[in-house]
Amino acid sequence: MAQMAASMFTMARRLLIEAGADLNARDEEFQSTPLGWAAR
Repeated sequence: MAQMAASMFTMARRLLIEAGADLNARDEEFQSTPLGWAAR
């Protein structure tokens, strides 16, 4: 189950990046980027 969940997360991330998602967008509350959240 864990591998399937990780695989689906990877697929979703790839689709978002290929669709042009802004990787440097900051959330309004904490002003953190996606990379900042991933590093937590």
